[in-house]
Amino acid sequence: MKPIVIGLYGGVGAGKDLVANEFRYLGADILDADAEVTKLYTEASIRNAVKKKFGDVIVGDRVDRKALAQKIFTNPDARHDLEAILHPPIHERFQQRIASVDAPEVIILNVPLLFGSKMESLVAVGVFIDDSEEIREDRVIKYRGWKPGELARRDAAQPPLSEKRKRCAYIVDNNKTPEEVERQVRAIWKSVTTFK
Repeated sequence: MKPIVIGLYGGVGAGKDLVANEFRYLGADILDADAEVTKLYTEASIRNAVKKKFGDVIVGDRVDRKALAQKIFTNPDARHDLEAILHPPIHERFQQRIASVDAPEVIILNVPLLFGSKMESLVAVGVFIDDSEEIREDRVIKYRGWKPGELARRDAAQPPLSEKRKRCAYIVDNNKTPEEVERQVRAIWKSVTTFK
């Protein structure tokens, strides 16, 4: 039996990691694109490809992710160039992991730019994490050190949240208390695992 692959959708700072961790607590396996990107950036071939496209974002043998983000979120072509470098190996790794599962399992895809990517083809069920722009703004300023307005700029460089929401069978309202978010995730878990 094939695993159920749940893709997490939402805006920057909506709380996808929180929701992924709630699913992990229930027994899901998490495939995290950010963790894979960190691993990829340790590979010389990936760093060389990034250097060839983006030049000065490589400092020694490390990718300056902040400088790279400045480039890709101000230029859609640059974002697509980076996705062309990173998404194929991530997709391949995720596809292999999903194919290697013998028993029924729930796998969570936590991929920041999942919407419209090739990796979206792996998703069986979409879950949209909804949070107000004000809360998302506060969260990215506090935890990521962003300046006010950076969230709006990055949101503008991505497909509208309303389009992401349309792709999803479930919505988690992250404007609620942690206990309420947990309750919503448990309800989704029960729903998707009942029909495995």
